[in-house]
Amino acid sequence: MVYNKNNLHAYWVVAHVDEEGIEIYGVCFDAEAFVYWLNNIRFKKSKKLLR
Repeated sequence: MVYNKNNLHAYWVVAHVDEEGIEIYGVCFDAEAFVYWLNNIRFKKSKKLLR
């Protein structure tokens, strides 16, 4: 999932910095990034040839 903190992708952005200076990250992506994720991450393992 795109929100899984263990996934390394270019869509993590600093959403907030708390009083102690700790950065809180959020995900920021557009439709193109979502389609990329669908095609290359989500359905990569389950591709089947259509006949």
